[in-house]
This record gives sequence, structure tokens and C-alpha cells, in this order.
Amino acid sequence: MTSHISLKAEVTEELSGNRLDQIAAKLFPEYSRARLQSWIREGTLLVNNKQLRPRDRLEPGDCLVVEARLEAAESWVCLLYTSDAADE
Repeated sequence: MTSHISLKAEVTEELSGNRLDQIAAKLFPEYSRARLQSWIREGTLLVNNKQLRPRDRLEPGDCLVVEARLEAAESWVCLLYTSDAADE
């Protein structure tokens, strides 16, 4: 199963001058910085409709847009707990 992600945010004065990946992590805290960096490299996260590098610095008013798809985990992990402790 695939879920579609559509995000949009504007760089504030407070965040300007920082790296794109750092700003994206602040603006979209529900996603890991590694995930955001991969979206930047793939061109799924654009700034002003342009693909930039994670290390590029942004200015106030720059617009970040994410249009991505996330694949749901296809396998589940089953854990079994056993105890060797004697009954008390």
C-alpha cells in the first residue's frame, strides 16, 4: 500500500540562512532528516520549483514543496517473549 504526501511551507526570517535539510527538518518534524535528505536528492522536495542540494542555504520567503509517495511496510515482525524465571 502506498500513501501520498503533499506538504508546503515557507521559510521564515528566523530559519533563513540555514541549510535546506536543516530547514526542512524544522518545517516538517514528522519526517526524519534522512528521509527529507533523500527527497531533496530525488527531486521530490523542491524549493521555488527547483531541485537544490541538501547543503544549499535558503532565504526568507523560499517555498518548500514535497510531493512524495511512502510505501507501507510489506512485512511484519513477530516477537515472542519467553521467560525462564521460575514462578514465584
